[in-house]
Amino acid sequence: YSGFCMDLLQELASSMNFSFIIVMPEDGQWGVVENGSWTGLVGQIVRREVDLTVAPLVISSERLKVMDFSFPFFHDYSTVLYKLPDPNLYKWRKLIDPMKGEVFMCILISFMIVTITLYVMEKHNPFYQKFRIHSFQEYVIYVFGAMLTQGGPNQPRSSSGRLLIACWWLFSIVVVAIYSGNLIAFLTVTKDQPPFETLAELSQQDTYKWGTIGGTIWTTFLKTANTPDTKALWAGVVKFNKTDPVVLSIDVDTHLKKVANGNYAFLADKAMLEIKMATECDWVFLKELFYPLQYAVGLPMKSPYNKLFYDEMLRIYETGLLQIWKKRWWPKKGTCKGSLVTEAKRIELVDLQSAFYVIAIGIVLASFIIVSECFYFKRSFSIQYQT
Repeated sequence: YSGFCMDLLQELASSMNFSFIIVMPEDGQWGVVENGSWTGLVGQIVRREVDLTVAPLVISSERLKVMDFSFPFFHDYSTVLYKLPDPNLYKWRKLIDPMKGEVFMCILISFMIVTITLYVMEKHNPFYQKFRIHSFQEYVIYVFGAMLTQGGPNQPRSSSGRLLIACWWLFSIVVVAIYSGNLIAFLTVTKDQPPFETLAELSQQDTYKWGTIGGTIWTTFLKTANTPDTKALWAGVVKFNKTDPVVLSIDVDTHLKKVANGNYAFLADKAMLEIKMATECDWVFLKELFYPLQYAVGLPMKSPYNKLFYDEMLRIYETGLLQIWKKRWWPKKGTCKGSLVTEAKRIELVDLQSAFYVIAIGIVLASFIIVSECFYFKRSFSIQYQT
């Protein structure tokens, strides 16, 4: 055995002059009440099968009723670990992401209104009694070209038409400038938005399932907490457990495999998850921390050694040994790029796929139109020849 708790146990054995034999709980649990009896490590202490527990065992009010704890050797919080969605999944929308759908809808409506208004104004304008009026199709092309900052030969000649087009040009310049600026930002700066940031948002979405380690303090926390968010989380665990018992598995690696597969959120202590996710750049924590935890050495109720272990743990805490061990066993912060950090990046082909889609759609539509035109003129010529 090796690790933070093993270093702590060896230090206690050395300073307090005792030897030890490590015994693991048969059920592999930490300790909850089932059918009136305690399971796991707590059960071993209650039944006095072991003399003490040196493990990340959380102090709780229920456990304090049946066992004693030393001075805490570690303070932590609960959190949720999950895998971010594939950042390339929605990059086909790059051309439409700079603006919301309602903005594009308003621009389209404005385009239609301006085109129709311009055509009606020009058609009924007495100025054109001596000049040929442009067709509706020509005005559509001109107004659309203005949106792309391109002029054309089919400009209105009347004062009213030119005034309307001048206003449309100003509108187009502003819209194009805003769109271009946002598009550049979307292409060159990445900022992956998490699917949820709080327990409330996690419980309200239906893409991710969630779970925790069975037989631990977290199952008790979810069951007994009175907040609406926590109740919703426990209701979700109960629901998922009916079809997927893994959500309450006692094996941490099983939960981590589900996280790696995606669309799964794992509720546990932050320290342990930090170690597990050290090499996974697309795994992130929930921004909201909850349910503070204190780890301590566990002893039987009213054990004659309680005071000795409490004082010794306090001494170890004050000497800074705990921080030394943490630096030894906790992984160094990685250099993952991306995640939730905003940073400039090179443009890749996947970033521009939407532009190629536009070209492909244009080729398909143009091919369809030319085939239709050929068929139409061929049929018209055949009818004229027969006549």
